[in-house]
Amino acid sequence: MAAADKAFGGVDVLVNKRRPGYLSRLRKVTTLRSESCSMSTTYGAVDMIKAGCRAGVLGSGHIVNISSMTGLVATRPTLHSSTKFALEAVTEALATEVRPLGVKVIAIERAPSAPTGRRGR
Repeated sequence: MAAADKAFGGVDVLVNKRRPGYLSRLRKVTTLRSESCSMSTTYGAVDMIKAGCRAGVLGSGHIVNISSMTGLVATRPTLHSSTKFALEAVTEALATEVRPLGVKVIAIERAPSAPTGRRGR
């Protein structure tokens, strides 16, 4: 963020996007894996938002959190869905917090897609 602020004079749009992490049944997920998924999906977005606000997104910018339909309607995989619900809550609360400062905050809920990577193609 500091490099973008220096090079471009601030940040107009901040987009948070994270790939699905662990698509396993909850009963098979270790505590460490659960914490890792929550940290990267929810707290990763929060950390980027805080950095974006320091880099000048306040005043006229936009914050876009890429979420998922599983953040609106709980489905399997449970862990993925729960972290997206948390991201939706952060988005809604943040929107009311920064609206008076001229910042627009939205979430884009993507439709489910076929799994890739470790689980096949």
